[in-house]
Amino acid sequence: MFCSKCGQALPDDVKECSNCGSSASENNQAIPPYSNVSAASLATQIKTPLNKKRRRRIVLIVLVATFLLILFRLSFALLFSVLPVNGFLFHIKNNSAVITQYIGQKENVTIPDKLLWFPVTDIQGVGNKMIYVGAFSSDNNLISVTIGKNVKIIGGGTFSDCPKLMSVKIPEGVTAIGNEAFTDCPNLKDVEIPKSVTSIGMNAFARSQWLKNYKGDFLIIGDGLLFAYKGKSADVVIPDNVKSINNRVFSDNTKIKSVKMPGTLLSIGESAFENTALTSVAIPENVKDIGAYAFDGCSALTSVKIPGSVTTISEYAFGFKLNSNYEIQHIPGFKIICSENSAGYKYAKDNGIEYIINN
Repeated sequence: MFCSKCGQALPDDVKECSNCGSSASENNQAIPPYSNVSAASLATQIKTPLNKKRRRRIVLIVLVATFLLILFRLSFALLFSVLPVNGFLFHIKNNSAVITQYIGQKENVTIPDKLLWFPVTDIQGVGNKMIYVGAFSSDNNLISVTIGKNVKIIGGGTFSDCPKLMSVKIPEGVTAIGNEAFTDCPNLKDVEIPKSVTSIGMNAFARSQWLKNYKGDFLIIGDGLLFAYKGKSADVVIPDNVKSINNRVFSDNTKIKSVKMPGTLLSIGESAFENTALTSVAIPENVKDIGAYAFDGCSALTSVKIPGSVTTISEYAFGFKLNSNYEIQHIPGFKIICSENSAGYKYAKDNGIEYIINN
C-alpha cells in the first residue's frame, strides 16, 4: 500500500503515514499517484524487498539460464569432436582447444593459433606407457608442420610414424614434448626447438635423421637442456652451459664410470643415469631436483653426496636396483652423505638407506 498524498510505501497495518501524517483511511491505494511522488519516496520504494514470488521467479530464471549455458557448452564441445574445422577434430578444455585428430590430406600443415575463437594450446597424444596414438600418427601425406604460437604441449605420439615428415617448426612457448612424439619419422631432419622447452619425453625423436645426424658427443637444445649423448668416454664431462639433464640421457650406458657435472646444472631427469657403471658422481651445489630412478641400478656406486640446494628427490633415485626376479632391492653398503634435515637426509631416512651427516 502507498500513501495517496506523498506516495510513501506503507506496511498494511500502519495507521498513518510517517512522511506526511495522513491517516490510514486515506491510504488505501495499491498504486501511488506518481504525479505526487517525490524523489525521496521513490528511493524508498526501490529499497523495498521483493516479495517471495518475484524472488523465486528470478532464482528460477538464473538456474535455467545456467543450465542452458552448460548444456550449450557441452553440446558445442561434442559437436566439434566429430565435425572437423579445417581438417581438425578438437575438444574444449579450460576455454582452449585441444586437437585430438587431423583428418585432412595436406602435405604441409600449419597448426592454427585458434580454432573458431578458442586458442589451440595442446596437440593431444593418447595412450599408455607402451603405445601412443596421436593426432597425426601414421599420416602418410605429411611433409612439414608449423605449430601455432599458442601451443604449450605436444602430446605423446602426436606425430609418430609419419614416413614423409621432413621438417617441424616448434614455436617459443611450447614447454613439453611428450613420449614418442616424433618417433619413427625416418626422414625428419629439420627440427626447430625453442628455449621454452624444458621437458622432452622418452624416445621423442627415436629413429629420426635429426637425432642420428647431430654432430658432437652432446646434443644440447632449448635453454641448456641436455637431450642426448653419443660419446664413448668412460669419464663424462658435461658442458658448462647445461642447466638440466633430460630423462634417460645416459641410461643403460655401461661404459660410463664417472661423470662431472657443471655448476650451471639445476635438475637431473628421470632415469638419467639408470643402469650405468658409475663408481663416483659429484652433484653440484646448485642442483634442486633429482628425478625418479635417476641413479637406479648403479650397483657400483657406493656413496653420493647430496648438497643442501637439493629440494626434491623422487622415488628410487639412489640406492636401489632390480634383482634377478625383477624385484626392487637396496644396493648393499650404499650411503648418502648429507646435511641434517636436508632433502638427502629425508630421502635416506624414508627409504632405509644408511647416511652420514656432513654439515
